[in-house]
Amino acid sequence: TLQLSHNADKPVNITVEVDVHGDGLWAKYRVLRVEPGQTLKYEFPAAFQAYWIRFTCDADCTATALLTYK
Repeated sequence: TLQLSHNADKPVNITVEVDVHGDGLWAKYRVLRVEPGQTLKYEFPAAFQAYWIRFTCDADCTATALLTYK
């Protein structure tokens, strides 16, 4: 699961990118809109796999991405 939050005073779009094979080839997975003062919770599909995951946002802010592996 993924939890996203930020400290901006407006909605922020956070782009999730994944490197599926660990070879440095990044692909956009999803763009998630996070409202101010909220924590967005996203559950990955059961078959989701990636070697690496990274996040970028479209606004100046401090953002947090918390991944929980089970």
